[in-house]
Amino acid sequence: MSKNAQALKKLKNETDKKEKQDEEKEAILKQIIEKLSNPNVPTGVFRKIRVYADFEIGNAVELSIRGFPFCDCGDVILKQFQIKKPDSPNCGKYFWGCPKQQDDPTRCKFFRILSEKQEERFVHKRLEAEEVPALESAYTGEAPYTQQDF
Repeated sequence: MSKNAQALKKLKNETDKKEKQDEEKEAILKQIIEKLSNPNVPTGVFRKIRVYADFEIGNAVELSIRGFPFCDCGDVILKQFQIKKPDSPNCGKYFWGCPKQQDDPTRCKFFRILSEKQEERFVHKRLEAEEVPALESAYTGEAPYTQQDF
């Protein structure tokens, strides 16, 4: 497959993923509106929800600006893992994966190998946040890691 075809496929996958996320957000908002339209919900609950949502959104934006990724579950990934399987072509490379436990049924299949700049910033702590673009992607299109990679 040519580089152009790979780039187009990657762009289509990212677009599809974005559309799915937008649909998910819309469904969640509809559920919230439906539940809060109950006349028995006190106004204090609305204030608490707004404050909590503002706080969570602020945290997510700050972490995104600093370059930390979020997995498909919506959890921030603060720790990097190293591929240790000697016969893996990615042996020694670092990656981000869903932070949930391996046996958690709600765990997503998020997997992204760190670029060289991301590895210098997050693993070796040699670069400042400003030196690593927040949206820099090292997506390789590879299948998610398995327990055998370690």
